[in-house]
Amino acid sequence: AVLPLVLAGPELNVRMQGTDSISEGLELKRSVRETDNNCSEGLYQVGPFCCQPCQPGERKVKDCTTSGGAPTCHPCTEGEEYTDRKHYSDKCRRCAFCDEGHGLEVETNCTRTQNTKCRCKENFYCNASLCDHCYHCTSCGLEDILEPCT
Repeated sequence: AVLPLVLAGPELNVRMQGTDSISEGLELKRSVRETDNNCSEGLYQVGPFCCQPCQPGERKVKDCTTSGGAPTCHPCTEGEEYTDRKHYSDKCRRCAFCDEGHGLEVETNCTRTQNTKCRCKENFYCNASLCDHCYHCTSCGLEDILEPCT
């Protein structure tokens, strides 16, 4: 069987055609051909057209139908999904969850254009720049404070 596969991105289109005949005892063949993207920077190619990306906070529903045109984009679901930059995807990203069981709380709620920002709850701390688990502060007694806990 001949299996066509087209991979596209803002910089490069890759066309692959392969024959998979292993089950019949024949050799597996592949041919790959790269073609330059003829679109201006910031546009993506869909067939013969160069399309604009969706804006932050949106997802692509349908590609453009004219060169230089905008795709049909729908907003991400507020408080559940987001995209924080221009893109060509048909999906929004899921908002982060601040797990209270791991000592986290919401610092900034998720919007259509920004992910949730979490922080450690009071009397918890984290020793990593990207924290997904906070540790409960321990008391050293009434002695001097070695390091303040948030």
